[in-house]
Parts: sequence; structure tokens; C-alpha cells
Amino acid sequence: MKDFMARIALLPKTQLLIIGAVAVALLLLAVWLLTRGNKQKGQVKKAMGAPTVSSAFGNGDNVRQQMVPVSVGADQLFLSIAERIRSNGNIIDEDTREKISQLGSAALPELVAAYRYAGSELRAELRNIVAEEDLVVRYCEKIGQPEHPAALLGDAWECFGSEQALPAFVELLASPSEEVQLVGVSVLSSIQDTRVLTHLVSAMMQPQRYVPARVAEVFGAYGKPAARLLAQLLPEVRTDTQPIFLATLASIDCDFPLTNIIGCLSSDDAKVRTAAATVLGESGKAEALEPLLGAAEDEAWPVRAEAARALGVLGDARAAAVLGKLSEDPDGWVGANAREALGKLGKRGEY
Repeated sequence: MKDFMARIALLPKTQLLIIGAVAVALLLLAVWLLTRGNKQKGQVKKAMGAPTVSSAFGNGDNVRQQMVPVSVGADQLFLSIAERIRSNGNIIDEDTREKISQLGSAALPELVAAYRYAGSELRAELRNIVAEEDLVVRYCEKIGQPEHPAALLGDAWECFGSEQALPAFVELLASPSEEVQLVGVSVLSSIQDTRVLTHLVSAMMQPQRYVPARVAEVFGAYGKPAARLLAQLLPEVRTDTQPIFLATLASIDCDFPLTNIIGCLSSDDAKVRTAAATVLGESGKAEALEPLLGAAEDEAWPVRAEAARALGVLGDARAAAVLGKLSEDPDGWVGANAREALGKLGKRGEY
């Protein structure tokens, strides 16, 4: 034995570490096999009303058995939440519920997986748990962190979507991370729940906090309902946010009433009048012609320049005379836009 130990001592340190690791692994395997064997033989007993596991080395007749209370079976220690639920016969026991609470938002991926194979009763229970723990909202707050992949949000909405989660989704658009902003755009665009529009309006009125371009992208994904809401709210929003509303409207390719847009041409703010001219041109409606002809005589050159461009987009030949006059405007941008518009009308030089 001494000779054996002496030889061991002469081994390199690396080999000693490997031998030690193998020995520990074999010991853990032996303990696991013993535990499994005890359970299969029915040697798991109850003591003081709690589940127990007996630990013994040898025959139970000559070795005293120690009863150790445990909360879950040894074979469940390393199971995921979804696997636990399945192994329990699709029942969420107290131990699993406690595990969910401990993991918090990191448990959401497992709950989504469990929801996929669950029946109606279990799905209802899972929805209640997610709502009570506010897991979807908490998950949004940790997007990009370990165990919080952004790709899960769409599935989480499909399984556990509720109105209380919508503000958290919109909040992604305020993230300093462009990647997170894009996640917010993707999720909000895909869920197609019009209840989010009111939250988006609130975000659009805070351009210093939310990125207007991202908010506009989401509005665009909702089409006509979004455009009609924005057009309806125009007279009620602050003057400094009206250009943002109008720019968003110009980017949405659908039909909506122009009454409030035309009204913006009477604004005291030239930026509002300019943005309104853009929307009227993009509308493609005949009713936009007269208001744009009026905007072509605006005292502010940016409004005249945009009116000229918008008339070219509108493509109504009746604007040729006005565009001819604008082509001689002392401001270079106005003249350039007018000449380009005339070219679109096929009337270049005929003024």
C-alpha cells in the first residue's frame, strides 16, 4: 500500500487532478444509482408529513436508516420546469410553483414550452401564473440579458399575451440599444393588436424619449386603423408633435380622411404646414389639389418648396401653371422642385 501511495505521489499534478475528477464522478454516479434503486424498491417513506429519502449503506436489518425530509424527488432535481410539469402528470405542484417564483422572468421560456403541449385547464393555470408573477413585463425589462432571448417575445405574446404587457413592449422602443428597439418594432408589428395604438400615440408624443422613426414603423404595420387614429388626433396634439404625426401619416400607404391634414395648412408653424403638404401629395387624392395650390403661395419658402414637390407627386396636370410660376421662385429649392414636378407632368417648358 505504501509503495502504491508513493507511486501516486510521483504522478504529475495534471494526472492527479484527472484521477480525482474521475473518482468524484464515479462516487456521484454511485449515489445517484443508489437513490434510484431505493425509490424503485419502494424505500421512500414519509416522516413528519413530508416526503423522505432513506440513506443506508448495507442491509436495513443491521444498519440504522436516516430519514431526510426533501421537497422533490431526486430524479426531479435537474429537470426543467416543463419536464417537471410533464412528469407530474401535467400538474403544477407547490415545488414547481416555488421554482417558477425563484427563477422569475427566466422561467418564461420553460412556461412557453409547457404551454405548447398543455390542455385547456393547464393552459389556464399557466396564464394565471404568468399574470400573477408579471413575467412577460419582467422579461421585457431584461431583454438581451442571459436567459432572456429577444426571439421568445413573439411566442410569449401568443401564449400569454394580455393588455398589461403592451406598454412593456412599447417601452422597448425607448431603449438606448438599437437592437432592442428593432426587437420592439418586430414584436409590436407582428402581434397586430390594435389596443397597442393608444400606447403608441403616447410614445409618439414623447419624441425626446422614444425614437419617432421606430414608433412610425409600428404604426405603418397597422395600416388604416393607425392612419385614421393619427388623422383624427391631429387637432388635439401639441404643435411641436404635429409634424411627427404628419410624417408618420405620409409613410402609411392607405386611405384616410384629409380634413384635419388640410386644416394643418393654416397652422402658425411652418414646419406643420410643410409636413401637411407632404401628406397631401402622398395621398394621391384629387381633393388635395386645391389646398396644395394654396400652399404654393405660402410666405415660407420651405412650405412652397414642399408644395411644389407634392404637386409633382400628385400628378394633376391642372397644377402646371402654378408650377411654372414656382419655377421662377427666387429661392433655389422652390424652383428646383417646381421644375422637377413639371417634368413629371410632362409639361417642362410649357409655362
